[in-house]
Amino acid sequence: MRTASVPTLLCLFAVLCTPLQAQTVFERTYGTEYGDGGFSVEQTTDGGYIITGYTVVQARGDFYTIKTDASGEVQWSSTVGGDSIDAAQAVRQTADGGFIVAGYTKSIDSGDYDVLLVKYSPWGDTEWSRTYGGRAHDRVYSMDLTADGGFIMAGYTGSFGQGDTDVWLIRTDAHGDTLWTKTYGGSGWDEGRSVRQVSDGGYIVAGNTWSFGGRHGYLIKTDSLGDTCWTRHYGCYRASGSDCVRQLPDGGYIVAGWTIVQNAHFLGWLLRLDGNGDTLWTRAIGGDSADEFHSVDQTPDSGFIVAGNTRSFGAGYSDGWLLKMTGEGDTVWMRTFGGSQWERIWSLGQTADGGFVLVGQTSSFGLGDDDVYLVKTDSLGSGVVEEVESPIVRAASSATLVRGMLMMPRDMTELPGNSGRVSRPSLLDATGRKVMELQPGANDVSRLAPGVYLAHAASYVDKVLVLR
Repeated sequence: MRTASVPTLLCLFAVLCTPLQAQTVFERTYGTEYGDGGFSVEQTTDGGYIITGYTVVQARGDFYTIKTDASGEVQWSSTVGGDSIDAAQAVRQTADGGFIVAGYTKSIDSGDYDVLLVKYSPWGDTEWSRTYGGRAHDRVYSMDLTADGGFIMAGYTGSFGQGDTDVWLIRTDAHGDTLWTKTYGGSGWDEGRSVRQVSDGGYIVAGNTWSFGGRHGYLIKTDSLGDTCWTRHYGCYRASGSDCVRQLPDGGYIVAGWTIVQNAHFLGWLLRLDGNGDTLWTRAIGGDSADEFHSVDQTPDSGFIVAGNTRSFGAGYSDGWLLKMTGEGDTVWMRTFGGSQWERIWSLGQTADGGFVLVGQTSSFGLGDDDVYLVKTDSLGSGVVEEVESPIVRAASSATLVRGMLMMPRDMTELPGNSGRVSRPSLLDATGRKVMELQPGANDVSRLAPGVYLAHAASYVDKVLVLR
């Protein structure tokens, strides 16, 4: 199985004065010979992982929940469903050590599609299930735990509301019994893709709207009863959408999604908002093909980690995509994951060892046409960890400007690596591709395209700007 790519960009402002700690890194696939996918993952209190998505069983789809240990080995798995299409979209660990899974079902209850909520014990036994919906098409994509032990779910409803579909919030108690539901939107198609309870006890919902002059990202802030405090819709270029929202310690929000530019290709889209939903900055990131963000979280250094999928970078038709950003939205490093076919990453989590866990789908690896794809990285998004007892720290805060020759002192090209071996720096381009190995003395970079490169080895890091 392929390991994660070499580091592309390292944080130039990080304090690297403590020894690097060994971190568990791996890639795993799960599923059958048919089709499977993962939509949600988080680390559990025992250091393992809980994953949920779907599996195809005898031409039908079922909820698919997998509990693994810290190395990604399966401890138990469970399927729930009937004779039609069912897919789990979100999972969280509950205070009793069990798990709550939310998704949609066409097999259970009487609607076209209905929302399904399933409670598991810590050992994977089904404790109870509930369905929600009307006679038309209803789904949820996101779920969060509430402070009183209940649950909040967000998706869309065609059974209730005023438009073709409306954003739908469902608030339940700890047993899944409905406390209230609310709809939001206009006359078109509106959907909620992400929900979180926020510090004032209310909720923030991110999604998409077709009701306000085109397709736009849609943000709704409610109070604790679901009544609207404010709404915002965001758009640029031809169309935009938001897939994930998180509240920040300053009371603002970070939103991840996608936007379509003038030549009709997708870029990953990141928005930093204040507490009223007003835009502080936006970033559109990608290449010349289709790139999307699906999940975002704030990191302990007040930056951001963002995951999605890319067709502009990587090894295959589509690859998993992971980016580390500063708090101002500048890219620190970028990683891709996958093989020669296609991969998609839908969800990310931060892990206790400082790394990251990603889940999605792969057609490059595994048993079936598609399989659940789990990737655990270190803190730099890499699958290769180099342990250094006493690292030499050289962190550059500005770029080295170069025309023609890049000079490298010998002490910077003979740093001690793992097990005492010499680790020579390489020069990487913005996609993480190694363009040359750096030698002591003069290195000819005159044939390289102008732009920003990174020289690194062990804990040495230097940003290089090549000029004509």
